[in-house]
Amino acid sequence: MTPEQQSQLRIQTLQYAECCKTTAKLRRDMMHWKKNHPHEEDKENPAGKSSLSSGKKRWTPTPSQLQRMEELFDQGEIITTKDKVHQLLQELQHYGPVTATNIANWFQNKKSRTRRRLLKLHQEGTQDNQ
Repeated sequence: MTPEQQSQLRIQTLQYAECCKTTAKLRRDMMHWKKNHPHEEDKENPAGKSSLSSGKKRWTPTPSQLQRMEELFDQGEIITTKDKVHQLLQELQHYGPVTATNIANWFQNKKSRTRRRLLKLHQEGTQDNQ
């Protein structure tokens, strides 16, 4: 690797580290906000059902289910194996209807959205330094 490439790699590594710090701060801020602004959804949507009037109903997690999944995601818990999904399913069913597929899809989507946000932050950081 040439010295120029090493220098570029150092810069990119620092930018990525900054993105990670920013993401961690955003997550902490979001969790703090959620704790201080309790959702009214439990009252309006106690069973975790969608308000769609026709067609197939989409699953909407209750605030308790959402909070628990967010906690696990923020802790870096990877819920991909069937055993882990079914363990979490047992727990989340106490808060409302949910299926194993709902849980697996939620974690897959959350991971994808997080990656996109990190990439966007990284790209914005790269553009700012040019």
